[in-house]
Amino acid sequence: MTAMQQILPFSKANQSQYIDNSPPANKWDAKFREFHRNNPHVYELIKSYVKEAMVAGYKNYSIKAIFERIRWHEEIETGGNQFKLNNAFHAYYARLFHKENPEFDGFFRTAKIRCKNHA
Repeated sequence: MTAMQQILPFSKANQSQYIDNSPPANKWDAKFREFHRNNPHVYELIKSYVKEAMVAGYKNYSIKAIFERIRWHEEIETGGNQFKLNNAFHAYYARLFHKENPEFDGFFRTAKIRCKNHA
């Protein structure tokens, strides 16, 4: 096991606590929360692929590239899971990862979320 593998705290045992009682910031946040609640395996794949990227030496990486890898995995490798991974969720998954792993804040580059309070 490499030194990087030893320091990465996120795993399947570390379940997401993102969905709380706070109101969604906008309609996309609400949709993301519902999707995340119904598809926890997506975030587990994200964490797995982030870990692989870090072990490979990346200090930051693209959440969009990880989404495409998940699509490939789900549609091609595992025989066509029918869920839809909405591109609008990129920003929310990146922020979720940063929130739950503050020591890796900045691994994904994020921009300000637009359309706040338009639920």
